[in-house]
Amino acid sequence: ETEAAHVGDTLTRMAISRPDVAFNWISEGREQLRAQRGNLLRRLARTLGKNTADNLHEISFSGNGIAIHGFLSAPKTCRSATSAMFTYINGRFVRDRVIQHAIMQAYRGVIDRGRYPVVALFMELSPGEVDVNVHPTKHEVRFRRQALVHDTLLSALEELLRKSPWLIHKESQ
Repeated sequence: ETEAAHVGDTLTRMAISRPDVAFNWISEGREQLRAQRGNLLRRLARTLGKNTADNLHEISFSGNGIAIHGFLSAPKTCRSATSAMFTYINGRFVRDRVIQHAIMQAYRGVIDRGRYPVVALFMELSPGEVDVNVHPTKHEVRFRRQALVHDTLLSALEELLRKSPWLIHKESQ
């Protein structure tokens, strides 16, 4: 079961990163994942559930040499763990503390403590700005200009969160 869970996590990360590729995973004769080619939102609906995908908001930002695109969840779609925070640098899945800090800081005051947003964020930056050889799994990275990456991501997320429908509705009550 543990190994199957690891395989499932890895395939989910890969499926989200490549919505242009079909994935089919069968374990012990049972289909665990089937994801047809499509766009990112459709892929998120397939891997995370339609209810989750219905509460995602698209982000698209470019500045400071960093392009950011993907989806962020509404506060009601948050989870109790970071397992639905999918972050990619130049197409590679990463679990980076700088990126996670920027995400959580952007959501501060929007979600309760101990809750985590569902995100599928793709950041593109010059390969010279990021070192992927920090950890054998390549899931950790080191940025040449860490503060710039953090602040750019934070600014992009806060901009989207400021104009999000759930905040506008909340403020008008």
